[in-house]
Amino acid sequence: MLTATDHRFTREDFPTPDLALRRPDGAQPHRARAFAEEQAQAATVALGILSRQFADYPGLDSRVRFLRSMHRTLSDTWRAGLARRTDPRHTVGPRPGPERFATPITDADPNYDRLGHVGRRTYGATWDEATRTYTGGIPTPASRILARYGELAHLRFDLEAPGEDVLFNEVVLPDGTWCVGNRLLRGQAAHAAAQELAARLGARGLPAARVETGGDPIFTATATAADRELMFTTALELLADTEHPQARTNWVHAAYLLYQAPQTKRDSDAVTRVFLAATSVLLTGQVISLPQDIDLRGYVMGQSAFLINALV
Repeated sequence: MLTATDHRFTREDFPTPDLALRRPDGAQPHRARAFAEEQAQAATVALGILSRQFADYPGLDSRVRFLRSMHRTLSDTWRAGLARRTDPRHTVGPRPGPERFATPITDADPNYDRLGHVGRRTYGATWDEATRTYTGGIPTPASRILARYGELAHLRFDLEAPGEDVLFNEVVLPDGTWCVGNRLLRGQAAHAAAQELAARLGARGLPAARVETGGDPIFTATATAADRELMFTTALELLADTEHPQARTNWVHAAYLLYQAPQTKRDSDAVTRVFLAATSVLLTGQVISLPQDIDLRGYVMGQSAFLINALV
């Protein structure tokens, strides 16, 4: 068993997601290794703060507020600050600015992530104006994992919502009540999401002429603000109960709820990874390893499948 004060995370605790591997040989770019180091450092600092201060908050409500403040600090200060300091993608050219890492998701501006065949993740693909997709090229770990989760999303439609274009993901909370998590979109709903994404980019002055709006898209879309807040708060309550006899089970349930309740427009998944790494030691005395694709598992798998497979 580890104590919260004697552990330092390493980059091995934060495996590079396949989504970041965009060459056919799967070579890990230097910035991916550097980002893993940054996550390890942030998690070590967060764990140190938890170990020193958590006991100062004796009640559940106060501990939830403390954890909420830490999560917000990781998002607004650590991740957005890191983008400002080190990521040239956010300082050169017409690309998303670092403020997007701290910009909240809203009902008017939900997040959409495309699954299935995503041509721009295929190495050497070329733009086809007629189909509004990237075609050809060589598969990469990023394109392959998106294709795999696209297949899983279609399978869920076949099993749970045959003939529908929207699958509403029902989430059961610990008290037995339920809410609606993220949505899976296909058909006309997915095409509408692709068009909306292109329009948003254009409205922000970013290149939108080659956004993939064609093909056979399938998307995941974030839940409403009210349901995300309910799931986020419930996750913090599970993490705050450090004396629970099934603390590890609570942590896994909290992980699912956090991935169902992203907070910011960009890189909420990295903030969640750091936050979960630190709280895993606080709750269990052990580092619970996170699969590299845990965010995609949270978005695409149903709750039961995630809880069974999340840490395999």
